[in-house]
Order: sequence, then structure tokens, then C-alpha cells
Amino acid sequence: MGMVEGRQNSEPRSVPDSLASDPVMTDFSNWLLERKIDHSKVRLVSDAGNNVGRGLIANQTIEEGELLFKIPLQYVIHSDAVRHHPVLGKVAHLIPGEGMNRETMAIALLLMYESCLGEDAPAAAAADADAAAPAPAD
Repeated sequence: MGMVEGRQNSEPRSVPDSLASDPVMTDFSNWLLERKIDHSKVRLVSDAGNNVGRGLIANQTIEEGELLFKIPLQYVIHSDAVRHHPVLGKVAHLIPGEGMNRETMAIALLLMYESCLGEDAPAAAAADADAAAPAPAD
């Protein structure tokens, strides 16, 4: 039995085995591997050539609420990063809106700021430092 949009489907769908045609997913897969993030419960897939998109396919039975993989918070782009940012934190209170709209605008501001910095961006520097650091002991 296959799964389609969270519902059981008696006919399994064809899933491409290669990420070669999607450099974004290839980079993400390599990023996970370099940081030793265990994602063995799922397989990253891309069918970008057919405009189907990107996703995850279960490699095993997944229980409801089960953690598939965990990305450390230091690599996650989130609105709290704006509030604690050494530059943007000084103006974060000026972002208009409420709730998700405000959160989205804060993340957009952070992305624009770091994009302007390029390789000098704190996120880029942290990623480079992490990639060079030895793997944490389990």
C-alpha cells in the first residue's frame, strides 16, 4: 500500500531514485551528511524535471508523531534569530503586523540582510566553521 497526501492508496507511486537533476536537493542531502544528521528513516526525493517537486519518502513504517530527523536549532532560520541578531535585533520591534505575518516579515528581513553580506554572513560563517569542526561524539 502506498501513501498519497497522508491517505492510503492501493497503487504505489513511482518515485525517482536520483537527485542528480536537482542541485538544491543534492546540496541539502550533502549538507545533512556533512553534519552527520541521521535521516535514515526517510529518503530525499526530487522529480523537478517533471514539475512534481521535492519531498521525503519513508524507508520504514513511520508512527504518527515519530521524529524523522532533527536539525539543530543553530541551522534553522526562525524569527527569534532576528530578535537576538546583533544588528537586526535593534530594529526588530519596528516590524509591522502581528502573528505569522510579523514572523514571516522578520525572517524575510534576516534573509535579505544575510544575502547582502554574502560569504561574510554569520550563517555562512557558522556553516563553514561547523563543516570544518570535528563531529560530536555520541
